[in-house]
Amino acid sequence: WIILVAAIVLEGTSCVQYFFSRAGIREEAEQRARTELRKAELEIEKHTIEMEAAAKMLSMLAESHINNPDSVAAATRVIVSTIENTTSVAVAVVPDYFPSKGKFYEPCSSRISDGSVFTRNIGSAEHDYTLMEWYQNGLTIDSCWWCEPYLDDSGSQTWVVSCSYPVRNAEGEVVAVVCVDLSLGYLQDMSEYLQVYPESFYSISSSTGGEIVPIGDTIPGRRYHTFDREIQATGWHISIVIPDDVMFADLHRITLWVSILMLLGLALLVLIVLRSGKVAQRLAAVSSQNERIESELTIARTIQMAMLPKVFPPFLDRLDMNVYGMVEPAKEIGGDLYDFYVRTDKLFFA
Repeated sequence: WIILVAAIVLEGTSCVQYFFSRAGIREEAEQRARTELRKAELEIEKHTIEMEAAAKMLSMLAESHINNPDSVAAATRVIVSTIENTTSVAVAVVPDYFPSKGKFYEPCSSRISDGSVFTRNIGSAEHDYTLMEWYQNGLTIDSCWWCEPYLDDSGSQTWVVSCSYPVRNAEGEVVAVVCVDLSLGYLQDMSEYLQVYPESFYSISSSTGGEIVPIGDTIPGRRYHTFDREIQATGWHISIVIPDDVMFADLHRITLWVSILMLLGLALLVLIVLRSGKVAQRLAAVSSQNERIESELTIARTIQMAMLPKVFPPFLDRLDMNVYGMVEPAKEIGGDLYDFYVRTDKLFFA
């Protein structure tokens, strides 16, 4: 019973400690994740605001030269050359606006690997930009608008998200849509900000749930914790995913050592209880033997005292003699005995 109660108390204490430690570690991990998410949000917002500023600037340049298609193309080149983080910008003009340029006219400037800027018209029947989401929303939304991720096989030749902004003529009519690309490669490189734990990873999704940076591969049966935050500037959601076993690795290691120490303590307690039990058995045997001896001595004392005369004075009918006697053993029983009687008017005693 001692061992059982001790085991229950130790296990209960360990469970309570584990529960509160786990809650504390999760709270700490959540706080760390929130901090890293906020840092990443600020970093992304810095670039998205920069891209939106580039889109508005390009729109202003295009509006000032809206009747000159070559000047519009030159404006795209100016933006890429001036704003360092832009990789590809374009102005998609409504079809047939410049008859000399054909039905589709989309001057685009891109920064290539050696740092130089390459400008060309990418609009064509094969690349019908009027079907693109960023173009359609740019015609109707009078503000910067971020589209879903897509493969820009005509401009930057990579997966991008685009910020669009309308271009108006002197009469206020939308005659073109500015498009500024943000490479997903840059967003995927954000992992350096979000490595909260080893093996943790992150993802970014658009306001409609599209994957801008897809979530990493997860292992079936492995538990994960997800912390997310909305990027106010774009409406995107950025998430950090942390494996459960990684988050609580230190706790599991400490719990293992505590369990080992608990088992050692219980083993020591078992040893103490067993030795105490043997001592108790020996004490019980000695006590039983003593009780038996005491019982035998009591019986012997009773027998001895029963053999002695008990009535004093014994001869109430005689006035010429009186006899008194007493035995008081030093211990339970003594070795002395006495008796007396009268026969033929003589007193005999032993």
